[in-house]
Amino acid sequence: MSSGRFILAATLHASSATVMYWGYNAMGGTALDDWVMSQKCGHTQFLTIQAMALSVLTMVLAFVCDIFPNFHFLKKVKRTLAMISLPLEIVVSLVYWSLLFLFPDLIVQQLPLDPIPSGSTAVPQPFRMRPEVDIALHAVPAITLLLDFVLFEKRYSAKEINYGATAMALAMALWYGSWVEYCASFNGVFPYPFLTFNPFPTRVVIYLIVTSVALVSIRAINALHKQPVFGAEREAIPNGVKLNGDHKRKN
Repeated sequence: MSSGRFILAATLHASSATVMYWGYNAMGGTALDDWVMSQKCGHTQFLTIQAMALSVLTMVLAFVCDIFPNFHFLKKVKRTLAMISLPLEIVVSLVYWSLLFLFPDLIVQQLPLDPIPSGSTAVPQPFRMRPEVDIALHAVPAITLLLDFVLFEKRYSAKEINYGATAMALAMALWYGSWVEYCASFNGVFPYPFLTFNPFPTRVVIYLIVTSVALVSIRAINALHKQPVFGAEREAIPNGVKLNGDHKRKN
């Protein structure tokens, strides 16, 4: 790996993981954090947090691979994680920012007043995160994962997309749908208002739509991706080895 490629890759991976981790910690001590932590399941109710945990792990593994480029097994693990974390973060960003600008009441949680003054007619107020924290949680993961894929990763094979990506997306949908329903059965509300406002059949449709968006996004990104901008350096080809028909066996 050239020094320039190493510096760029390591900087992207390390800074991405750091910013995401900072964004999560920056929620600590806020009214939203206090409200969420008082509920069963805490922050794990949020798809944003589950997706970000996968994204941080993906970037940390990518950084380790930058340091140890011959650790091929770890590269495969990172590449597999990226196959699910990238479409998840695309979904999180698309849903969050579109609803935030168009229908904020469907995505911004209304926090109860505590304590409620006697005789008060005050209503719960929407909680808005600081812009830099919002960006760290809902924009940085998708942007940096997409950059990592475009700059350094080769495209996924048809088999990986048709079977691997599809299986992981369906498994994630089943897991998160079951988990968030379980959490809400104790809390009485869902982490996202657009789930709270809808009955179970509609929520199932929402889960299916979100899963479909994730699958379409990874397929589209992969189809448009021909080769990495900073592809891995070509390895020396030993004498007598034939690769993809481009090199003739030496007699």
